[in-house]
Amino acid sequence: ALAKHLMVDPEILSFVVKQGCTMRKQNDVEEVGRVVTVKGIKSFKMEKHKWPHPTAVIGAGYHGLKTCMMYAKSGDHDFVCFDRYNRVGGYCWITAANKHSKLQTEFGAFHVWWGEEMLQENCHFPGKEWGIWPRKEKVLEHFHFAAERYGILPNIRFRCNVTSIDTIG
Repeated sequence: ALAKHLMVDPEILSFVVKQGCTMRKQNDVEEVGRVVTVKGIKSFKMEKHKWPHPTAVIGAGYHGLKTCMMYAKSGDHDFVCFDRYNRVGGYCWITAANKHSKLQTEFGAFHVWWGEEMLQENCHFPGKEWGIWPRKEKVLEHFHFAAERYGILPNIRFRCNVTSIDTIG
């Protein structure tokens, strides 16, 4: 039950009791001692599952960037993001938008620091030059700033167009 709760392999757990001046591993058929040391775990908190391969994020637009930021914020840098372009921003802001395109919603709803999970952070961006409805280059600048700030640029494979995916496992 303990192994299942902690999400660890039961074969690595052992219960050790002090017997006289030595320590002895308890057998499975014995009653658990009054004072035991559990070997094979770091703590009684659930361990994060370590996958044999990184998590893949497709696209470094708004949602891909936000997903990568959330992984990084949780301390998980075992992910890779694939994007067909040479920078963050995605199709909407790199291809579809032209130099005159503006963000046509209130800034907060499109800010990558927007949302309850980001309430404790202060991104220090944008500055006063942002304006109410920023143009394409300012939005792309904001995305790049966020990617740098979270240290996720090394996890992004730019100029990598994903055309198909095979699920393994």
